[in-house]
Amino acid sequence: MRADVEPPGPFSAGDLISLRNLDRASLPGVCVGRIKRGAWNKADVHLAVVREGRFAVKDYGAKTWTVRVAGRMQLRRETRAYRALAGLRGVPAFGRLIDADAIAVEYVEGVRLPKFHKHRPLPHLASHLALLLDSVHARGVVHNDIRSRDNILVTPAGRLFIIDFSSALRFGGNGIARRLLMPLFEGAERRALLKWKAALAPGTMTDEELRAHRRFSFLRRFWPFNPKKDLGTRAGLGGKDWRA
Repeated sequence: MRADVEPPGPFSAGDLISLRNLDRASLPGVCVGRIKRGAWNKADVHLAVVREGRFAVKDYGAKTWTVRVAGRMQLRRETRAYRALAGLRGVPAFGRLIDADAIAVEYVEGVRLPKFHKHRPLPHLASHLALLLDSVHARGVVHNDIRSRDNILVTPAGRLFIIDFSSALRFGGNGIARRLLMPLFEGAERRALLKWKAALAPGTMTDEELRAHRRFSFLRRFWPFNPKKDLGTRAGLGGKDWRA
């Protein structure tokens, strides 16, 4: 992700507050730019600089009351997911629950995966993404929006990150939900992963995977909410190369 940032003035680490002291009142002083202006029902995302580094602040504070109520539920769900994934390489670190309407998450510099691969076969990234998703699932978390072009970044060092766990579900322990429901969500996510494999490593797909990918892509055409085009076409690949 990249931010529309005014260069910060000269200051040293000693001038900055620590992450644990970041609250609503201190946000104006630490936010140095906007990463994304959210739609009427989405959070605004700002870039904040504190003593520990740069953080993306997802904030519903300026939205209407009804949006804030829904946003608080979403932030709680996202917070649970990030905490369950703490320390996992390839997932931004959770910073802080600022208040009921805002959280801070590690800022990741990078470009969206579709912009990065530019229709080149990159089988190592397909393999890396599959392994990363396995690790996420092993922690009891399902991302639930892995098909989105905005949610997978490649850093300048070539590291892959999955971001934005606002739709994620966390299945704790080994209860009935994890044993019975989580496999259903995992299966859907693995089918969505075939979209990326078809784009990054088409030559490695088995006949069964190809059939499953075609069937899933066909059914997605009839899904009226947030439709996502495959990467086999260039439609939708333009625009900005980041998202928060």
